[in-house]
Amino acid sequence: MHTTKTTILPEDPAAARAEFDHWVHHEPVVLLVLLGSGAAVEATVADADKVANMLSDLAHVLWARNPAPLKAQFSSLAGKPTLLRQLSSCQGFALSLTDTVVDVIRANEAAPDLVRLLEAFTRALDDAGVEE
Repeated sequence: MHTTKTTILPEDPAAARAEFDHWVHHEPVVLLVLLGSGAAVEATVADADKVANMLSDLAHVLWARNPAPLKAQFSSLAGKPTLLRQLSSCQGFALSLTDTVVDVIRANEAAPDLVRLLEAFTRALDDAGVEE
């Protein structure tokens, strides 16, 4: 899989937490965080990377193949309570420039297609006040 706007978080839990914190709190980007492993998730990551490349330079993808070590980081994020409650069992979520969860791809949704991925990125960019 070739990606240009995706960071795959390391398998080491401490390194994954550090990398996640870096991207969320120290990089001026909107993030689509995708969770899980397997062929279907890998295809979603590849599609998300394509969408990020078509959008603003602010769009970036984080892929946590093992999200379990990141649960504490997820619980410290800001956003509407209805969205935050879904983070423990979702396919992914979008973060704005202010590190606010603005969209969640729920666990019971179909695997996200290009339109759904664009929607997630657009919500994050809209929250950031970026016009495309």
